[in-house]
Amino acid sequence: MLLIDRFALAVLLGLAWPLPGQGGPGPGCPAQDPLTALNNGFRATYAQAKADALVGSGPVLVVSGDRLRLFRKGVQVSEAPLRPGLYHRLKAVDHVPLALQLLFCAPERTPSPARMAELRSLTLAARDGLKPLFPPADLARQERILDHSLQLLDDALRPGGIKVERLAAFARELGPLLLANADAAAGLELAELDRATALLRKGLSPHEWNRLRVVIIGSHMAREGEVSQQYFCRLLDEPREGARVIYAEGLWQDKDAMDLLATHLVDLGAGAAFFGDPMRMHRDILADGARKWLDDHPPTR
Repeated sequence: MLLIDRFALAVLLGLAWPLPGQGGPGPGCPAQDPLTALNNGFRATYAQAKADALVGSGPVLVVSGDRLRLFRKGVQVSEAPLRPGLYHRLKAVDHVPLALQLLFCAPERTPSPARMAELRSLTLAARDGLKPLFPPADLARQERILDHSLQLLDDALRPGGIKVERLAAFARELGPLLLANADAAAGLELAELDRATALLRKGLSPHEWNRLRVVIIGSHMAREGEVSQQYFCRLLDEPREGARVIYAEGLWQDKDAMDLLATHLVDLGAGAAFFGDPMRMHRDILADGARKWLDDHPPTR
């Protein structure tokens, strides 16, 4: 076994082991497991490496909610708001039939007639106010979606309520309309994202732009195929999320998003050095071993 001087190891890993004269565990306390101490030292070194990686990294663009913010060395230097636009209205219309589907798909929670009448009144008011909010190319589709939704509410208020077949037909008929709205909303959102990004890019030199990393703060369910993630991967010629484009799942605080970025920066180097693949640490380090074991030991059924 290779023995390393305890003090040298502490210096190397940043361990907080007690030196001679500084005392050890108190009376009655078990001595610290050397491997636990070693791991604690690694964690301290890893934390310092992450901090150093952030200081040495290029500018960072944080995409969060309705704004883009540009950071240099962890300090925000500028921002560009994403202007609310038509895509929010398209999404709002799409939410109506989706909500109705959820409302009526559980018979044990059928809403009261008063609640359904209230929803019908809200939907009708929105239907009557559509014209000034949408261009002609999109208006007819919004009218159809809300008209179908009003008809479903009318059916629900009649004796006998809604049958399963009626609800299924409603969903099938509106599905293509909802997707058409989603496609239109995506285009509008991307155009606004492109505008705001171009505005911030003016403050970056070509060298800084080539070192730019993007952190997208968003919800869990939006991760796969998320709009801004697709945009920045295309813009920066990144084949996938994880290197220069990072999705910060549910990390709404800047410090948490930056900590995730630092983890990615350090792990990219470790993956390249040890495994010849910068993205290897982006997957669970146990993933390959787990797959091999499960291939040889199928779970008990």
